[in-house]
Amino acid sequence: MWREFIRSLTSLGRFSDPASAEEIARLEQTLGVHLPEDLRTLLEESNGVSVGPVFPELNDIVLSLVWSTEEIREENAFFRSFEASHPGEFPPLTPLFFFASEPNGDLLAFQVSDGRLTEPSIIRMRHDDYGDRKVVAASLREYLTQFLQFTTERERDAV
Repeated sequence: MWREFIRSLTSLGRFSDPASAEEIARLEQTLGVHLPEDLRTLLEESNGVSVGPVFPELNDIVLSLVWSTEEIREENAFFRSFEASHPGEFPPLTPLFFFASEPNGDLLAFQVSDGRLTEPSIIRMRHDDYGDRKVVAASLREYLTQFLQFTTERERDAV
């Protein structure tokens, strides 16, 4: 489903082997979060998704769309640790479940509470101001569509 959806938007999609049930369970257990269903089904098809080359003139840059289970675990663990070592310096990070970053370093997340998704919206948190957060898409599918419109334009321009 997800591979076909992404391929319908761009020919530049790059996919990995599916995440195993054990990898997903380990991720959920380690972070104490039940994966949002859309993210779970995407990872079950491809353990991380990227797109590229987007800028062939810049040495074939490949952009990450969705991190692998290992990257999700590492990044969320980092931000939880960072928050614990900087109490009160910015709004809490623990309600956010990060799953990707944009080329400029801004982070993308689902909002969670008590280990569960509170809504399917995608939140962008600026990399240089952790308090600057904004809903950028109503769902994972909408976010991927928005992001991939850019790469589709790049593909057309290259022809």
